[in-house]
Amino acid sequence: MRRISLHDFVDVVTSYREGDDLPESLLLDRSEAFTTYYAPFEYINTAAKVVLCGITPGLQQATIALLTAGSALRAGQNVEAALAQAKNTASFAGPMRSNLVAMLDHIGLSQRRGIDSAAELFGERSDLVHFTSALRNPVFHRGENFSGTPSMLKQASLCWQVENCLAEEAALLTGALWIPLGPKVSQALRHMVDRGVIDDAQVIDGLPHPSGANAERVSVFLGRKDPAAASAKTDASAILEARKRAVAKISGAHLKPVVHREMPIQQEVRIERPARVPAAEHSKISQQAESLLAQHLTRTAPPTKYIAGFLTPRQRQLAQERNRQSISIWSEAIAHEALPSLGRFLKERYSAARTRNSNLNSKNADRLRVGKEVDHWCFDSLGSLKEFVEWYCTK
Repeated sequence: MRRISLHDFVDVVTSYREGDDLPESLLLDRSEAFTTYYAPFEYINTAAKVVLCGITPGLQQATIALLTAGSALRAGQNVEAALAQAKNTASFAGPMRSNLVAMLDHIGLSQRRGIDSAAELFGERSDLVHFTSALRNPVFHRGENFSGTPSMLKQASLCWQVENCLAEEAALLTGALWIPLGPKVSQALRHMVDRGVIDDAQVIDGLPHPSGANAERVSVFLGRKDPAAASAKTDASAILEARKRAVAKISGAHLKPVVHREMPIQQEVRIERPARVPAAEHSKISQQAESLLAQHLTRTAPPTKYIAGFLTPRQRQLAQERNRQSISIWSEAIAHEALPSLGRFLKERYSAARTRNSNLNSKNADRLRVGKEVDHWCFDSLGSLKEFVEWYCTK
């Protein structure tokens, strides 16, 4: 799969009408018993203090998002506005919203955030929340809404969404409190914790999934049903223990401020070769840089262990070395004399015949391999990288 956005599907979404099936033109991936479709859920509220994370948008949520975005586009609104409306309207829509609000209020989230009820997160205080899913794009298993079984982490195309789309959001929401809805989502977030993308202190798990099909578990969690009267399948004791942990953790959770680590500014054009680190220990600045690139550019392919490749709107290629403790970027060799403020970040220009990082031979960076003249850059901050990307996109 590759990273896509509403820009790729404006015509399809604009023409989508109530009662339509999901168009085949929105199909992103079909593998074994799984199908993945595009729906406009890529908006990220980077100012959010709370992240509510489900498994994947279901058919109902996908339909609502498509209808909302299509209506906004037909009314003349831009893509960004359409995405924001679609995300906030469709996220956790339907019967699950009332269950979710009740559980969030029950564990004390509303008091923690200084609001009367979590219902405000879906209305006048939507500025506080980011709605998302472990799998950003709607996934169906044997034609039904994907429930998380079999494990999304064991399916290549699904794990790609977790490690790229979800990780992209996590890198932009470093100060938020994450609330996974159900054990399958908890597993995905624990995967992100293990990879160093999310801090364990930010994850408040233990809530049952709020779907109507999970009514008994939700009732036990809320104290509406006597645990002794619950079925054995519900495992009331486990639910009560999980509720206890969630209440204790949220009462003691400290939201961390968003802090981007700045690397020391290098005064020389040539920058010392950054040290390599194991892939599992990619630095935070490197992770944030990849998320910034994914926000502005299109991925050429799922990243490898060492390289993430991207394309600009004008089809220029760029690659990031993922296993560095700084921001290491390869680009096509183009004139840059007009940007003296960026010149100090140029490490070296490589002639077409000169050997370079062998990982550039992958399909992520096929235009940057030996045989092509390329530039190697090292940036000291996300700000300087963003300035470079904005310039590079004009070339």
